Amino acid sequence: MNHISNLPDDVLVRILSFVPAEQVLATSILSKRWTLLLTLNLDFIQFSERFDNLSLDVRKRRFLEFVEHLIFLREAEQLLNLRLAFNINEFKDYSMKLGLLVRSVMTSNCCALDLDFTCRNVWCIPFLYPDNHEVCTLPPCSFFPHQSVTHLTLTHCEFIPSLYKSLHSIKIVKLKSVRLGEGAVYDLVSKCPCLEELHLVTCEFRSSSFKLHVQESDLKCLVFQSCYGTKDMGFKSFSINIPSLLQLKYVGCMKDPFSIYDSDNLIEADIIICDLELSNQQKLLFFDLLKSLHNIKILRLYFQHLQVLSANSGSSLLTPFCNLKHLIVSIYPELVDEELLGLMCLLRNTPCLEKLSVDFHLYIKECKDKMISSVYNVDGGTSLEPHLLPSDCVSHLMKIDIKNFQGLNSEMGFVRFMLQKSPCLKDMVIFIRSRYEILINGMGKSILMLCRSKRTWLLRIYWLAHGYLQMLKYSQVGDFFMSAHIQMNVFLFVYVPECWKVFRVIITALF
Repeated sequence: MNHISNLPDDVLVRILSFVPAEQVLATSILSKRWTLLLTLNLDFIQFSERFDNLSLDVRKRRFLEFVEHLIFLREAEQLLNLRLAFNINEFKDYSMKLGLLVRSVMTSNCCALDLDFTCRNVWCIPFLYPDNHEVCTLPPCSFFPHQSVTHLTLTHCEFIPSLYKSLHSIKIVKLKSVRLGEGAVYDLVSKCPCLEELHLVTCEFRSSSFKLHVQESDLKCLVFQSCYGTKDMGFKSFSINIPSLLQLKYVGCMKDPFSIYDSDNLIEADIIICDLELSNQQKLLFFDLLKSLHNIKILRLYFQHLQVLSANSGSSLLTPFCNLKHLIVSIYPELVDEELLGLMCLLRNTPCLEKLSVDFHLYIKECKDKMISSVYNVDGGTSLEPHLLPSDCVSHLMKIDIKNFQGLNSEMGFVRFMLQKSPCLKDMVIFIRSRYEILINGMGKSILMLCRSKRTWLLRIYWLAHGYLQMLKYSQVGDFFMSAHIQMNVFLFVYVPECWKVFRVIITALF
């Protein structure tokens, strides 16, 4: 019986890595599946760990021979995934052989091709340290990529799309820490008529501005994350015009004009503006950015964004997000009060919002004294006055998610405020984060009081304690009620250092 044929693909690849390179072809007769592997992960670090007793030079030579023979072995067969990963700085003595090997991999018959030339144990951006990191220029190749390649991933290299004639089959491109010349992204998108996703992560551009206007493209998703230009590590301007674009993620600075044209089809945006200032110029730039996102259905904004949208900063400048269904915001711990006012400004301009996700204390800076002294007092007031949010603004809101809840007065006021203002609310999920049991219990009871203060209710609380399901029942019924009722589910996930306690609250409002 051929037991080798029953082994998983990754196990077969591991077996091949232990076989001397000159015997790779000969051993393929042991099993038919040895020549039918669908995935190859040719990582020098993983390969080298198996030969700790050999010198680094021997390991590098055996790795190159192994990859060469394996690529030759698989030349006639199509792979699903092919990944080649090694530190380009460790193979300087094999530059000629390495160039031939990289070209062989570049022209391989596979669906997903991943070329990773990153340095070992280096997570930072290589272009910040040019003396320590050599960038490999992807060599020109007439047959790159193979017509079967649909996914292309490049890491830590210089990519010049104009060197390649055709990229017609590629649908997804991910460039990480890649050096790109002026106009390189435009050339790439123009040469990829089937391109649907483009990810640019920590890439270096030899230009002081980024402009991508490709009206004939079918690009659906663009990720532009922590990329840098030639001056001041930023861009003088950022401008895109891609009518087919559906999703956009941007992480970076916005010191200069940020323009998005023909964005009627854009339905999801994830915006992180680093070091956003509160100057009038920054406010106007940010409002212009939001105006260009008027048709989106999912919007994610991060801390400091909401400060710009405070009640007195010009909410009339906002274009209503009439199609927005899901709003995701992160609030800075030390500016909760100010940013909640900005959130109210956003909610006034989202008439069709159905789901709201709020993350308090995204970067938690715990302060014991402040936490203890700011336990919610039910009789206390809140800065969120009723006039901040007309009743028809959240008439469609059905679910609220709150993370990193710590029970501060402003946070409790926000919960009470949203419970009062959301007539269609069905689900509220609250993740409570605290290191103090007394605060957890106090917050739980206070939230329950907020839930019952408005309506006649039937309340059941379920929680896990010592492996048993515990239950408490509360009820309050008026003199009479009708058969129609509304059911609201509230989940309280309470985080404490070594355990999770889950409270399930079911509230039935009777009329």
